[in-house]
Amino acid sequence: MSCANVLKALGDPSRLQIMCLLSEESLCVCHIESSLNISQSSTSKQLMKLKTAGLIVSEKKGQWVHYAIPCDVFIKYPFLKPLIELAKSENLKEEPKGCCC
Repeated sequence: MSCANVLKALGDPSRLQIMCLLSEESLCVCHIESSLNISQSSTSKQLMKLKTAGLIVSEKKGQWVHYAIPCDVFIKYPFLKPLIELAKSENLKEEPKGCCC
C-alpha cells in the first residue's frame, strides 16, 4: 500500500478516530461503535476500509471480533504515530460509552 493510499484511508474523520482508539488497545466493534456514536453498519464499513488499506487486523474472540493496529504498521509508515498523536491532541478521541460485550 502506498503512502498516498494510507493517507486517503485516514482522510475520513471516523477512520482517524478509529485509529486513535485502536492505538491505545484492541477493541471490539461495539466499543468502537459506541465511542464514535455511529451505526454498526457504518462502523463496519469504516473498519473494512482501514483493514483493506492494511492499517488494522481483526481477530475473532468468542462471538466478538476485535480490531487492532499491528506493530509493523508503525514501522512501515513512520508518519502514522505522530499523525495519530496530533489527532488525539485535537480531541478526536472519545472514551467508550459502553457496549454489549
